[in-house]
Amino acid sequence: MLMVWDLHPTIDISSPRPSPGNKNDTPFPPDRPQPTAYVIAFPHPLTTISSHPSTSKEFLVSDCRGSIFLTDWRSDPQNVDQDSWRHSSLVELVEPTSLADHAMGLSRHWTGSVAWRRDTTDVIGAVYGSKFAVWDISHLRGGKPFASGISFPDGGHKFRWCPTYTDYFAISTESPHKGATIHIHNLNYLQAQPTVFSILPRPHVVQDFDFMAARGIPRIAAAVGRTVFVFSIGVDS
Repeated sequence: MLMVWDLHPTIDISSPRPSPGNKNDTPFPPDRPQPTAYVIAFPHPLTTISSHPSTSKEFLVSDCRGSIFLTDWRSDPQNVDQDSWRHSSLVELVEPTSLADHAMGLSRHWTGSVAWRRDTTDVIGAVYGSKFAVWDISHLRGGKPFASGISFPDGGHKFRWCPTYTDYFAISTESPHKGATIHIHNLNYLQAQPTVFSILPRPHVVQDFDFMAARGIPRIAAAVGRTVFVFSIGVDS
């Protein structure tokens, strides 16, 4: 399920009032809009949700089978039909290899990380297993990615776009064989080998990481165990 809480809804929900004539009741505060939860059901377990600063209506939602949905969470909030998720999904994308692995029973666990590029709502990136993929929804291609490649043969974990140098994206792994490692890719040179940043040797792994929204050379903050490492991905020229 995708659940979204609207903390400032436009619909007023009246608060209960004390019964007339009971002088011991404490008066309730004036009516105010109450937080509202919207629930959208999906057919398979979800792995990631991603938002974009240019829209307050849509989320990217990925599931464990390699499907990515551009979902309008405000559409049909009262629709509780079995396939109500289809009414809220504006676009559905697929990662073919992951979808085929799940169909054949080859996938061993829930994986998948999806992210929206910050400077445009048209470009989406994700990692499923050993493969990363990039979609341009201005040219849907039947929902298939326009570019893909292998980052970690043992499987990727998190996918993140750089907010300042938007052609760069990074992928981490949970493989104990690689240690705490992050790969940096350039969208313009996807066939080139990624730049590798080895933070700590095995058995350490990167629990989570993200780019910092700071000017200058991009920096990454990575959580490894109980420590957060901050490092730049280049040098000043």
